[in-house]
Amino acid sequence: DHVWTIRHLATCYRQSHDFEHAIEYYRKAESIQPDNRNILFHIGSCMAELNRYEEALQYFFRLDLMDNDNIKTWRAIAWCSFVCGKDEQAAKYYNKILVCSAPLATDYLNAGHVAWKRGNIPQAASLYAQAAQKCDNRNDFFNLFAKDKDILIRMGVHAEDISLMIDLSE
Repeated sequence: DHVWTIRHLATCYRQSHDFEHAIEYYRKAESIQPDNRNILFHIGSCMAELNRYEEALQYFFRLDLMDNDNIKTWRAIAWCSFVCGKDEQAAKYYNKILVCSAPLATDYLNAGHVAWKRGNIPQAASLYAQAAQKCDNRNDFFNLFAKDKDILIRMGVHAEDISLMIDLSE
């Protein structure tokens, strides 16, 4: 019952992609250190890996209340909100991220997904263009975009429109 051991067991399970067991151990650690931000973040992350986005959001919002200036937490809230269909909330958090000092290519990409899902094609194309500019090369951008193709389709984007959107972002 030593917190160091429990946390390391949780980390081992998480790194081996056994997220259910990781959550079990992170929750044990949480019971000992309920305000440990790393533990809370990892619980939320494991839940997101298991597509338990609503539960993950609870942890990420708790973190945001504890430290309301953490871009890592904002990214998690924005992504989970997007896949849960909470587009307005996702847009709010992506906007916060994009005005910070160093947004990543994935931040622009994911904000583009939200804009597209909300029907704002010009904004989506602009955000995708910014994502492409942040990538080392165009192929990296295509690979990033391709990873989200299935999610976009689940969110209501037509598969045949994806290549058109990529062309628009050039």
